[in-house]
Amino acid sequence: MGDWPDLRVTASFSKAAYGPDEQLRITVEVSNAGAVPAAGVRVRYDPAPNGVRLDDPGWGELGTGVALAPGEKRTLQLTGKRFDDNAVPVRFSGDVVSDPAEDANPADNRFDIQANIDGPVGEVSGVVFHDVNGNGTPDPAEAIGRTEVLLEDNGHPARGFLAVTDEQGQYTVKDVPVGDYHVSLTARDWAVSAGTSRVTVKPGKNKDTHVRAVHPVFGTLSASMKLDRDTYQPGDTAKVQVTLVNRGTVDVVGVTAGCNGYGNPNGLKGDGAGWGALAHRGAGVTVPAGATITVDVSEAVPAEARRFGYVQASCGFTNGDDDRDWDELWAVARAKVPGASGGATGVLSYDDDKDGQATGDGVANTKLVLLDADTRKVVTRGYTDAAGKIAFGDVPAGRYDLYVVGPWQERDPEQVYELRGDEVTDWGYLWVVPGPNQPDPEGQAPTDPGAPAGPGGPAGSGSVPTRPAGLAATGADAVGLLVPALVALAAGVGLLVVTRRRRAAA
Repeated sequence: MGDWPDLRVTASFSKAAYGPDEQLRITVEVSNAGAVPAAGVRVRYDPAPNGVRLDDPGWGELGTGVALAPGEKRTLQLTGKRFDDNAVPVRFSGDVVSDPAEDANPADNRFDIQANIDGPVGEVSGVVFHDVNGNGTPDPAEAIGRTEVLLEDNGHPARGFLAVTDEQGQYTVKDVPVGDYHVSLTARDWAVSAGTSRVTVKPGKNKDTHVRAVHPVFGTLSASMKLDRDTYQPGDTAKVQVTLVNRGTVDVVGVTAGCNGYGNPNGLKGDGAGWGALAHRGAGVTVPAGATITVDVSEAVPAEARRFGYVQASCGFTNGDDDRDWDELWAVARAKVPGASGGATGVLSYDDDKDGQATGDGVANTKLVLLDADTRKVVTRGYTDAAGKIAFGDVPAGRYDLYVVGPWQERDPEQVYELRGDEVTDWGYLWVVPGPNQPDPEGQAPTDPGAPAGPGGPAGSGSVPTRPAGLAATGADAVGLLVPALVALAAGVGLLVVTRRRRAAA
């Protein structure tokens, strides 16, 4: 260690706090406290959302590398701005290195400093109340005492402010930086009424920032949906009967739907005039305690539903701005939209050597049958080639279950395969594991040495009745779908071609 330089670095802001738009001033000092010269000395700093964007010329020679003799030092004056105007406090960190990298005392090679940002703040106060009479304002008998109110900064999620209401339901949060916030209630039996969770904090006192609370629907409400037809064509009006059941002892008020969180082009959006009060951000419907109600809604079948082979209503239901409802109360209905056909390819694979790779693991000369995922009827079949590859052609667009004939079964039997019209869908690796011998639903032998490998033949007769379901599939078989996507309903996400059965409704 005596043959190594001993670099040291210190850094400091010019003051403890800055104004929101004030230029940041930083002093950095690098020295060689050892008895050996140091070459290629340079400073590296850590870019971060709450870090500093340096002004030119930045690090200068300490950015490219400089030689420091024993006892020599360099002092650099830096200026800059915050990367993120919402970052509080601002942080500046990094280290000093040299060529070669050895250092007699690496413990003093790093710096990490921060400064506060002073800006306008506000005081937020109001009442948390259960609007029993529906007049939109808190009345004395409606106050919810001893419950926690959480304000979270929309632009800086790590920054939050917590308050507890008094017996009169009143809360106060002081010294809140101005900006937009999301308000929520931490108690599991309360949620913020839909469309009211956004709070804008202004300088000074923000009085009467009341929080209208509702009982969440999860655990109390159940939902199902039913389409009026088994098949449609693009442009047809799809009528959906929504059934809501309240098993609780209090009325559930203001229930709305949020549909098609993935933004799939074959899905009903749930936000048009045909959805009435149930539409996303609509007025909402009331489900009385212990009652069952039905709501008839409608929407045009999207043009893209033909390419998918089906139209789908996939909706979550809530009466508050609470992600727990979207996550737990879901219903799905789907129906065929015939007319398009396409193909699909894949490789039937068994990870025999347990290396997690598919190379060399293809399952050869095996019959695969495509079953309609809703009816479980045989649609087509094919045989894998010597490498386990298979190709299906001229298959109606839609959702399919894969059935492997012989001593194999799918590794994930919940998977559903999407086949698009007017294209060839690559399903990738179709993983299987050894299992009990599965008979041929078409009544043929488990293996057929004379059958050609490659494209599937025409649909045979037969079905596999393991999962019966009507064409206009109904119910809540897709619970737990994609809360973040629902929060931004229209934000499209890449479409899945291999999904799990309970998640096929996105």
